[in-house]
Amino acid sequence: MVRNKADFHSFLVDSVVDILREEVDELQKKVVIFGPWDKELDFNKLDLENSYTLVQEHAPLLCQLIKGLSAQHRGDTQRNPHTGRVILVTSIISLGRARNSANCFARLFGHLLRDTGRLYNRFEQLALFRKGAIYNKV
Repeated sequence: MVRNKADFHSFLVDSVVDILREEVDELQKKVVIFGPWDKELDFNKLDLENSYTLVQEHAPLLCQLIKGLSAQHRGDTQRNPHTGRVILVTSIISLGRARNSANCFARLFGHLLRDTGRLYNRFEQLALFRKGAIYNKV
C-alpha cells in the first residue's frame, strides 16, 4: 500500500522503469540495429531511415519519454522533432543493457567514426604533401 507522496512517487518511477526495460528488451530482440552486433551484417541492408518508426512501434513509452525530455521549450511545433535523438538515446540505453558486447548501432557508429578518421587523415596527408610540394618548388 502507498503510504505517502514519496512512496507513491517511488512506486510510479519503479513501474515506468519496469515498462521501459521490457520495451528495450523487445527492441533488442526484434530490431536489428538495437540488437547484438553481427559481423556478417550487410550495412547496406539496414533500414536506418525506419529506425525511429521501429522505436515508436516497439518502445512507445521510451519514444514518448525521449521526445518529451528533448522537446524545445519554445512551443515551436513546426520545427523538426529531431528523431535522431530518439535513435541515439535508445542506442545508448540498449548498449548499457547489452551483455558482453556492443549493440549493432554502437558498432556501426564506431566503424563510421574510425573510417571517417581514416578518410580525414588521408585528406590531411594529401594536403600536407601538396603543401610541401608547393614550398619545395619555390
